[in-house]
Amino acid sequence: MRRMTAADSKATLTTAEAAKAVGISRATLQAWLAAGKVEAPALRLRPGEPPARTWSRADVDRLRAVKEKIYRRGGGRGRKKKTAKSQPRRRQLRRPGA
Repeated sequence: MRRMTAADSKATLTTAEAAKAVGISRATLQAWLAAGKVEAPALRLRPGEPPARTWSRADVDRLRAVKEKIYRRGGGRGRKKKTAKSQPRRRQLRRPGA
């Protein structure tokens, strides 16, 4: 079960807050937006301030579904098998006078 955050109580979230609520970085979310993996909500224009995206609960839920699809549990390429070459070498300690 996921933990409740302060962002969960707000009606709309900023891009950074939406990313944090889902468990990814803002940079990752912006990369997904640029790549078209996630549909971005409309920009909100505010007088005297730069435009900002506001994410609703439904937007965050869609984002969570995209994250689950991308980061499927157990869908990785697997662990690399250890070989004799990959084992660290142990140094032989020399005894004084030997």
